[in-house]
Amino acid sequence: MVNMSWGKELWDQYDRVQKQTQDGIEFCEKYCQFVRDRCKIELDYAKQLRSLVKKYQPKKKDEDDYKYTSYKAFASTLNEVNDIAGQHEVIAENLLSNVVKEIASLVTQVKAEKKKHITEGNGLVSKQDSALKDLEKAKKNYEKHFREAERAQQQYEKLDNDNNVTKADVEKARLTAQQKNQASDQTKSEYAAQLQQTNQYQSDHYSTYMPAVFQQLQEMDEQRITRMGEVMAKFAETERQVIPIIGKCLDGITNAANSVNPQQDSQLVISRYKSGYVPPGDYPFEDLSAANGGNLPKVPSQENVRPGTERGKRARTRGMLKSLFVPSSKSKPADLESMPPEQRKKHIQKELEKLEKEVKKKTDERDAMTRMRELYTQNPQLGDASSIQAQLEENGKELDRLRQDLHKWENLLSEAEGQPTLPTPQTTNRSVSQISNLSTASSTLSPNGNAMSPNSSGASPNRTSTSASSISPIQSPSMNDDSSIYHSVTEPVTEDSLERQASKGIIRTDSFDGEEAYGEFDEEQAIGRCRALYPFESDSEGTMSIQEGEIIDFLSEDDGGWTKARRPTNGEVGYVPTTYLEVEFRY
Repeated sequence: MVNMSWGKELWDQYDRVQKQTQDGIEFCEKYCQFVRDRCKIELDYAKQLRSLVKKYQPKKKDEDDYKYTSYKAFASTLNEVNDIAGQHEVIAENLLSNVVKEIASLVTQVKAEKKKHITEGNGLVSKQDSALKDLEKAKKNYEKHFREAERAQQQYEKLDNDNNVTKADVEKARLTAQQKNQASDQTKSEYAAQLQQTNQYQSDHYSTYMPAVFQQLQEMDEQRITRMGEVMAKFAETERQVIPIIGKCLDGITNAANSVNPQQDSQLVISRYKSGYVPPGDYPFEDLSAANGGNLPKVPSQENVRPGTERGKRARTRGMLKSLFVPSSKSKPADLESMPPEQRKKHIQKELEKLEKEVKKKTDERDAMTRMRELYTQNPQLGDASSIQAQLEENGKELDRLRQDLHKWENLLSEAEGQPTLPTPQTTNRSVSQISNLSTASSTLSPNGNAMSPNSSGASPNRTSTSASSISPIQSPSMNDDSSIYHSVTEPVTEDSLERQASKGIIRTDSFDGEEAYGEFDEEQAIGRCRALYPFESDSEGTMSIQEGEIIDFLSEDDGGWTKARRPTNGEVGYVPTTYLEVEFRY
């Protein structure tokens, strides 16, 4: 393409060129407004998409429905649509930051350049107009003096030819004509000089000065057009960048649709609504001739028929539920007894999962606090270790409560599955106050049977007070010196254990039989079972060595940092550090 110059081709169209550049600026502003409107549409569309997704988001009450594959596919579709809304927000954001911002900058720049060039061009045009005016003025002045000189010459010639005119009048006319001719010649010279000057400026004006201005305006306009093309390309590229992401979102919707499985949904329907009952049997034929007075018994309604259930099983479930739940004004547990067997199992399993999560959370909190307490103990400058103790005790109580609930729910699940439930260990018949009274009236025994005081040198160094947990064997209040009958806590109270203790002289069998022993005397019962977190070597009398991971029974709560425990394998009893133990469950 031939490079056309505005200065050459449009030398006489300065006003049109000026208007053209202004139209270009207005076009940039118009396109900028178009992009702003497009951004607003994108943001409104994204907002409406997000509102749509929020409207159809699964509700908590419908969470069971969203286990079906078709519901899951719909949930995935909602997530992908939400991501698509995000991409439309990205389009709007990028258009505003890249396209709109650049167009605004371009408009500002072009306006400044145009103002500069137009000001320069207007100045040149003003000079050209001024030169033409001067030329016109010089020409008129020359013309005026020429006419006057011509008239003065004619008057002189007329008087010179008239014999009646005096010689003085003729001389006067001659002098006037001479002056007029001189003035005409002078204005003629001025006109000629002005004409030459004007012609020279006009030549420079149209060949040098104005073409330079036209060239600057042309370059400015071409640069504006070039940048507008780049901005339009950015407009398209901004949307093209998100197309792959939107495509992935659409692929996600397609994959979710392909994951719909009718067979799996059918199985979920069975799992969700299966009652576990068996179909009712045939109704028996009732003979009217029987001895019931000719009245047929009422056929039980379908809603009162509970096929496959047993009265004894319902009674056991009802009893367990009553022991597990206590009606509260704040919350009421689900009525498991009224649920079908399968649904009851599902509900119990959900409760077990929640309890297990809570137990794990509390266990992690306890481990963190234990490590912090040990750190404070080793480095007192970091903090006070005793400040953690109250939190640990509260955490321990919460863990105990959770584990008790977990144990009860496990029993409910075992019963719902038709399996034997875990036996609930018996608790001692004596109250804590009774044991405390005994501890003040008699000395305690160490695990090996020797009498010792809680504050004696044989006790663990950290134990400072006597409590129920510091009593090793429990002595009956009714026994006297002649018939002192007691048994060791190192083995459970059974007929075989009584015989073994009698053979060792620990108890006398001549004053009672086996049945009486069960009713009158109690072995010190374990509170629960725990696991050793760390190994511990016994270094004083009354303590017991344990290995990491060993399972033992604990017979008392924490007392000054020590817990009384018993090894189930050999019945050994002794104190171990409380922080070395993790409660597995409580009875």
